[in-house]
Amino acid sequence: MDHLENGFKELVCKYEGKEVPLFACPSKWWGSLKFSNGRPVVNRYRSDQLNDVKSAMKPRLVVVLESPHKSEFCEQANPIGPAQGMAGKMFEKQFANRVPWEALFRGRHRGHSIVLMNAIEYQCSMGKLSSREEKKQRDLIFRELWFVHRGKEDFKKRLKDLGLTEKDVLINACTQGVTKGARSHEGKWPNGFLNDYVHHAINDCCEKSGVDYSDRNRVTHPSSWRGAAPNHK
Repeated sequence: MDHLENGFKELVCKYEGKEVPLFACPSKWWGSLKFSNGRPVVNRYRSDQLNDVKSAMKPRLVVVLESPHKSEFCEQANPIGPAQGMAGKMFEKQFANRVPWEALFRGRHRGHSIVLMNAIEYQCSMGKLSSREEKKQRDLIFRELWFVHRGKEDFKKRLKDLGLTEKDVLINACTQGVTKGARSHEGKWPNGFLNDYVHHAINDCCEKSGVDYSDRNRVTHPSSWRGAAPNHK
């Protein structure tokens, strides 16, 4: 049992998580992106069509989320893949309106395989995100896994294992969270929101890979794309 998996099981006991899947939800080749009349169109694969990321055709659009929630696991608690609930629906429908794709793709209007991955592959929400208190607990569990149980190192290894090049596009769509590091936990954690931690980890990985990554590659989590007016042409 690795350090991260063992740490998650300890936290499930600590926070009395009931019926929480103990399995990791791995990255998946989630769909494809093509351009029609100069605009990107997302083609999402069915849950039974998801493939291992190693089989994804190049170039790739890699989207980093935060951690899986209830929809990412079947009734038997086995993992399906990232973004199987509202986040996936919004990603498919609102990508062209919510992502600064013109700046990211810079005229490279060829097809891309879509790879979705979670910064933490275990269910930090423990299936509960209805109240602010439950979201604060999600943030705390994410930070404990990220900083104490080597979640950051696990994420960076998985990202490096993709072997990204300058032809790939990388987007940080991790949840911001409702608490900001040291302000909320008496200096125990580095100051920042969840997506800040992921941003810094991605930067570390991209410095030598040739992948173009900067603040413009950060977007809000797809589950928040409901109902708001488009902010990109």
